[in-house]
Order: sequence, then structure tokens, then C-alpha cells
Amino acid sequence: MIQGLTNLKITGRHGLPLKDAWKNGSSSYLGMTVHGFPNMVYMFDFQGPTVRANVPKTIKCQAQWLVSTLTELRDRNIYQFEPTATAIPQWNSMMTGSWGKTPNPQFTTWESARSSVTEPLWVKGIPEYKHALNQCLAPDFPGFQSPIYRGISEEANMEEGQITQLVLA
Repeated sequence: MIQGLTNLKITGRHGLPLKDAWKNGSSSYLGMTVHGFPNMVYMFDFQGPTVRANVPKTIKCQAQWLVSTLTELRDRNIYQFEPTATAIPQWNSMMTGSWGKTPNPQFTTWESARSSVTEPLWVKGIPEYKHALNQCLAPDFPGFQSPIYRGISEEANMEEGQITQLVLA
């Protein structure tokens, strides 16, 4: 999954390639968004319940959250969506804590053997993941930066040359 996304040559704010941002392993918020890559949303990553849960249920859970979020963003004329820099370490810390309580870190499995970087996986199941996603819904979108609204001040909100289109990978 990681190599598939980095091979797409996605660049974030200030021209940072995703490959460089993830050179020490992937780092995300909710297993779907990355700080420094506004409007980039991807599904079915190791930091979501992909490896340890039923695939259709995982996709349904993530898709429902994404549709709810995108609908709310559209309805409120918010055009930029990006996790905060602090949300990602908090997400990773929570995952690491759960991961460390399982026997998984002691063994090499097909998940951990995929690269030289050891990363925690989501091991709390779909109900806990749904709960985590629901905590990040409107009106405040906790874990995400203050909204940037479409309108008169749009140019003032954008950095020069910044691309603000949604990337669904």
C-alpha cells in the first residue's frame, strides 16, 4: 500500500513528495489523511483496520465517514481539509499503545515483513475505529486544521501555486 501511493509521485505543500514524507514509514491521521497534503484522502491503509478486519466492512466504514465529511465540507463551502501536525503523532501513539499490548511486535508476520520499517497496525477492530472516526466529524472536525472557506478571501488563504483538488487514492 505504501509503495503504491509513493509511486504515484504525489507532492504536498511546498513540493514535498509523499515518498520523502514517508521515508521512515507511513504516518497518517485516521489511516486516511496526511499532514502537509491538503485534500489528500486515501483508504485501506495499515493505520486503519485493513489487515485485521473484514475488507468490505473496513471499506464501508471509511467510505461512509468520507462521504459524510465531504458532504459537510461542501455544504459549508470549506475547500481545504488537512489534519493538524499534532493529530498524527497522537494517532500513532494510540496505535502503538494498542499494538504493544498484543504479541504481534514479537513476531515477523506478513504485515510486518512488508518493509524494513516496523509500523504499528490498527488492532482495535471496526467498532472502535468507527467510534474514532465519528469523533472527527463536523461541526468541529477535531484533529483537523481550521477550515479554509471558499469565497472572497480564497486567494488570501492559498499559498502561491498550491493545488487544492481532492486526491482519492
